[in-house]
Amino acid sequence: MTTIYDTPSPRDTVCGMTVAPDQAAGAVEHYRTNRYFCSDHCRGKFLANPGAYVAGEAPSIATAAMSLSSVSVVMNVLRLNRARL
Repeated sequence: MTTIYDTPSPRDTVCGMTVAPDQAAGAVEHYRTNRYFCSDHCRGKFLANPGAYVAGEAPSIATAAMSLSSVSVVMNVLRLNRARL
């Protein structure tokens, strides 16, 4: 997991307020990235609509590849089961 706040001045993803991770009112892991919040209000707003605050953020290529691999495995199992019927 990575943290987007490796700088000395991390910011709340919703309101932009400076937040020290050890003093944050809340934190959320979103696409394997820790997000910190100044209040429960900001955390709630983020949870209600994360895409509004992290536009363009998507799973890594490795995560997408694992998902495709899983789909491939499921499809093969279904084909095998269908062949047995």
